Amino acid sequence: MIYNFLFCVIFLTITSHGVCAKNACTLFSNASDLKLCRYRNEGLMPIDVWKYKTGVGCYTYLPSQWFSSKISIIFTRLNNSLYDCTIPIGKITSTNQLITFDYQNENYSKYISSSFKNLLYFSKWKKCAQNADLCCSELMDNSNIYPNDEYQCPATWDAWSCFNSAHSNTINELPCPEYTSSSEDVPCILYSQKECRSNGTWVDQTNYATCVTAPIYRKRHSFHVIILYVSLALSLPAVCIFVSYKNLRILRVNLHRNLLIACILRNILTILTKELVILDSLKSSNESNNVLNENGVACRVLAYFNSVCVNAIYACMFVDGYYLHKLIVRVFNRDPNIYLLYLVIAVLSLLPTTIWAIVVAINANDHCWVVDTSWYQWIPDGFRIAILCLNVLLLLDIIKALCKKLSKNVTAQETKYNYILINGKSYYNILFTALMSTLKATFFLLPLFGVPFIITASRNIVDTSSCSAGNIYYYVSYSIQALQSVAVAILFCYWNKEVHNQIRKTYRTVKIAFYERFGLKDNYVNNRRDTAATYVPNQNSVAPPMEMGDFTIKTKVNDWLSSIPTEKDSQQLEMHNNHFNEVSRYIDDSVNNSNTLDNNDVINKNQDEVEIDKLNLNVKFFN
Repeated sequence: MIYNFLFCVIFLTITSHGVCAKNACTLFSNASDLKLCRYRNEGLMPIDVWKYKTGVGCYTYLPSQWFSSKISIIFTRLNNSLYDCTIPIGKITSTNQLITFDYQNENYSKYISSSFKNLLYFSKWKKCAQNADLCCSELMDNSNIYPNDEYQCPATWDAWSCFNSAHSNTINELPCPEYTSSSEDVPCILYSQKECRSNGTWVDQTNYATCVTAPIYRKRHSFHVIILYVSLALSLPAVCIFVSYKNLRILRVNLHRNLLIACILRNILTILTKELVILDSLKSSNESNNVLNENGVACRVLAYFNSVCVNAIYACMFVDGYYLHKLIVRVFNRDPNIYLLYLVIAVLSLLPTTIWAIVVAINANDHCWVVDTSWYQWIPDGFRIAILCLNVLLLLDIIKALCKKLSKNVTAQETKYNYILINGKSYYNILFTALMSTLKATFFLLPLFGVPFIITASRNIVDTSSCSAGNIYYYVSYSIQALQSVAVAILFCYWNKEVHNQIRKTYRTVKIAFYERFGLKDNYVNNRRDTAATYVPNQNSVAPPMEMGDFTIKTKVNDWLSSIPTEKDSQQLEMHNNHFNEVSRYIDDSVNNSNTLDNNDVINKNQDEVEIDKLNLNVKFFN
């Protein structure tokens, strides 16, 4: 057999590509015991020829952009007493060496591997050849390789997939093989289609257009870019507000501002990466700039700083969470050094990504560092997961501290006014108010601590085989990632009363300047709010007689004017405000509602006691 094959290769080589393919094999009458398999429209062939034929088929139909230098295909005939077959072989142009496309031959596989741009593409060819071998040895037998009354179309290998026998006038589907995509993993399970005609023959071409994954990736990444633009538009004004007003340049607000800046930088760099590298690679070969395949220095630097900004978000979340934890749980501790906090953010941002970049540059320096098929991505991802875990622990401790403070507030109100449980309302109203305040505080802290990221931390929470489930997962994941800065901007800037006051002052200042500039009149002078100075009499005018209704107001004015705070009082007041401003933010509703209940209970206290005396009831007090 070997000598016969070498003889045919040397003397009977046929360089025509298509003539021999029409009559692949001629089987003699004594070949009835051979294991036969069906290949495309070329009919049945012995299993000895099968590897050569299917190996070339897998090689030929792979995308041309996967090859660095494609091996030339020529044909020869292999004959013996059982069959006479045309087989394809490869010719190495540089050495004029002839090879077969047998994936089990290690020497020939080296030549085949060198013709691909990378080992990933070679592994896809090898997987295709292995699937063809399994199709012939395990699926095909004498019962399905021939047409019959039940299944008019026999089992066949179409060069990529193994279709079983089928009824006429039907369209048969198979999951798309992994070598239909240039990436290592496919986004979901897609299906190829092959039609069985009414005359019991297969359509030559299988429809693999349904296996194209580029539209799926393009929709996902395009959505990500759009939501990042929305995030930029809604987050930038908040940073401008924080920077513009001097009264807002305090440590707590500065930490929120740093988180917003990190999110904005991440959004910008991610948009550039998506637009210039990833979405460009999903275009057709004529439209693409091939940035991903060229693997230039610029795109690798872009990937590095993009990863740094992502780490910076997690670092800012951790520092912000640590500071809020100190404010609420350890109230009387001194504020940390702001420069030390900035140093922590810088180290946590740069160190994991720098280690990752060095490892990737040495071991996997390709695809602009945006396609990671190894464990290297776990270097920055492990850091981010650790930050999320620490933030969750800090958040739980903060919620615990808030619950304790609110419960003490409830107990204090009960002790002060001796709430009487007549209709079962007073005590539970306070508990409900405390619970709602705790939930409000938790709601405020969730985006600041990055807790929503835990929801989409694992891709396995949805069915990986479903394209719809995969799309929903990525849309939700991209939305949570992009809208984190929007949530922080809304909760800590756009809804913040301090910010509202600063904007109102700016509006009044601009309005006054505008009216003075153009000599216009406005009613704002007559409608201004009363202040302490409103009731100070003019020295040149006679003060009006004091009425009894004004006595309380005048007393307050005298107190305001006569009470001059010392420097020590100012320092203590400033320290007190710095420590408790964040706590009051989350529990102000509880205090306000409690005060409302206090006033009502003070008014109705005597009436309640009279009613109890009349009814001679045993009254229970909550101490």
